[in-house]
Amino acid sequence: MKKNLIEELVKSKNFIDRKDYLLLDPRIDSLKKKISLLVSNTYNNLGELLDIIDSSSYIPTISCTPFSFKLFVSADSKIHLCEKIGYKYPLGYIDINNIPQFDFESLAINYNKYYKTIACECLKCYNIYTCSTCLFERNFKCKKFSKEDYTKQLEYYTKNDYYFSYYYPYFTGYNKDFCINQLKFDLLDIFSQELDENSIFSRQLINSNFYGRLSIFPNGEIFSCINKVTLGNISSNSIKNIILEEMTENRNWFLTRKSVSPCSSCKYNILCPSISDFEIFMNYFSFCNLQSWSRL
Repeated sequence: MKKNLIEELVKSKNFIDRKDYLLLDPRIDSLKKKISLLVSNTYNNLGELLDIIDSSSYIPTISCTPFSFKLFVSADSKIHLCEKIGYKYPLGYIDINNIPQFDFESLAINYNKYYKTIACECLKCYNIYTCSTCLFERNFKCKKFSKEDYTKQLEYYTKNDYYFSYYYPYFTGYNKDFCINQLKFDLLDIFSQELDENSIFSRQLINSNFYGRLSIFPNGEIFSCINKVTLGNISSNSIKNIILEEMTENRNWFLTRKSVSPCSSCKYNILCPSISDFEIFMNYFSFCNLQSWSRL
């Protein structure tokens, strides 16, 4: 599989334009991390090479540190680390004057406590540098890897020529056909979903990928979908007004299959997953290969 992938990339007309494409493959990135773990002469940057930075200092797990990547604002004006870990661990909130409020001292104390809870186990784990566990999703519990477990995992990856459980197409602007081929689905995929009545009903009204979520960029710009126009700036716009406008003007929170072509004329549009950022970024909504008979 790896050989075929490399041959396909080399033959691709876009390969020269995207020399870093291989490095973006999650499987190769995962293999790189595993190799780095097994040898002692790898460095992540010039500072580690010159001993300017202590490379032995490492924050365990894949968990993001506060303010290092992004922030997520829930509909109740609370600020969270991201949208995937639930609302149990808010970092702060936005007050009535639209000013973000943080207690940095408490955050530092809490996060030191979080990491201290798992540090002892992580130091004994052979998967520490390639861990894909978020401590918030596991409620600070994780099964550590022994040397035998890690050896078996490496043997499995080697025998199966497989380095990562999932990979996502990287849209370069030149490889549209490749992305479509990787993401396409059919009627069997649609019917294989386990959907209850609430899920089917909600897909007719809201976009489950965007609904109830706002993203705030470092410059203060607010988005309900990062690939659409900004809704305003936190320094000059009220969060409550932005939420109200989002609810009343049927923007991205209510972007359903019925509002885009060709999905609007398909009789299965209420069963398909909500429109994703990937589709909006590509400006392409025909990843299904349903034939014309599926149209109303």
